[in-house]
Amino acid sequence: MNGSCRPGRAWKAVRADERFSAEAKDMGIQYGTGHYWPRGEKEEGLALTLQQTTRARGALPIVLACVCEEGPGVGRTDGGTRFCMRLTDWFYERALERWSRERMPDLTILSGELSREREEAFFSAAGILCAGQHFLLFRRGRARVFLLNRRFLRPHLKEIDLPREGSGRWALEEGELQQGLGILLETDGFSRGVTGEERLACLAVDERSWGQRLESRLSELGRMGESRGAGGAAVFVVTR
Repeated sequence: MNGSCRPGRAWKAVRADERFSAEAKDMGIQYGTGHYWPRGEKEEGLALTLQQTTRARGALPIVLACVCEEGPGVGRTDGGTRFCMRLTDWFYERALERWSRERMPDLTILSGELSREREEAFFSAAGILCAGQHFLLFRRGRARVFLLNRRFLRPHLKEIDLPREGSGRWALEEGELQQGLGILLETDGFSRGVTGEERLACLAVDERSWGQRLESRLSELGRMGESRGAGGAAVFVVTR
């Protein structure tokens, strides 16, 4: 795992292959991933984890991604950092081991981990857990989630309106992903710097180029927001 940690400021851990997994071709779906992380002072108060792997038995593609941001005006509580670190540990120490014994992983076991998080922790977060075609989205606070649909002639981007139940509560949604879809996770700071049209223009590239250009496209979008004084982190997960 490639990781960087500065206590009280920011934390990032990434273990992912931008290319689509050749070992997963027989499973009917493949994942490509990319992330954006700002530099310098703009990374303060942010946390990000992106973990992508293929289960040894059955070559089931599995992805965990989450972005967190401390709430405005509450100081540096490190709630998002601690959560991302625990989430990453849970993924490797408990989830993967359990799923290696299951034909179809039960993604709802993540709900138990989320329920352990104190409601008074002042951070926003958006994340997704994918195993094969199944997914579980989770969100709290001001973080945002977008769906990019490339299954039709014209790509379409829309925000996924998970129910807002208060800044300390988690909103969850589970289902199945199809080929040709993308999920964009953004912190509030990242969202404030770009428009929907700019998201679509940067991310709706030809499907054959997704594996090579995810990171550069997302970076282009992030730099656009930074030029306007915004800052934040984002993760893009796409299927084919």
